[in-house]
Amino acid sequence: MSLEFYHAPYSTADITKAVLTALQTPHKLHTLSFATKDTRKPEFLALNPNGQVPVIVHDNVPIFESAAITLYLGETFGVEKGLYPPPGPQRGEAMKWVIWSNVNFSRPLYVLMSAKGGGAFSKEEIDAANETLNNLLGTLTKGLEGKGFLLGSWSVVDIHVGSMMGYGTLVGMDTTEFPAVQAYVKRCEKKMEEAEKAAAAAK
Repeated sequence: MSLEFYHAPYSTADITKAVLTALQTPHKLHTLSFATKDTRKPEFLALNPNGQVPVIVHDNVPIFESAAITLYLGETFGVEKGLYPPPGPQRGEAMKWVIWSNVNFSRPLYVLMSAKGGGAFSKEEIDAANETLNNLLGTLTKGLEGKGFLLGSWSVVDIHVGSMMGYGTLVGMDTTEFPAVQAYVKRCEKKMEEAEKAAAAAK
């Protein structure tokens, strides 16, 4: 088995990094730089023509898109470790939440991130992004009712969704009215700290 991981700091590749850490999956790391346009070089574009990270290459097959990578790593390496459900309805739940977070949060978070950096978004566009985020946070709150984690126990699903929530707060997403989401993010962060310590001890 050969697994390579193409990563750039402060990108959605950090989600893949966290998943690989929790799964303790051996891999070769390639750290890329946006400043030197590493993701636009021909050798990288041959792996991902979109010119974006993350990318993994498993047994010579390149896989891109962070949600697809999370699901693939979960299916391939996470079932035996109890971090991803076996085939069945709960796997459908896992797929639902990972893809839901990627599809729905990307645009409004991009608006907030861009506006924070001085991007040319109007007040109406920013207000609309915040309204969308409030609706999404309400959906997540309902999904967490009676549970500490989305599938009941901590899994790669929570690594993915929890990371998206953490990133959201960094770019200005307001979770003040959603204490269940705030508590969830803290639980996810604690679990990742434990996973990082376990991975370091296993080396």
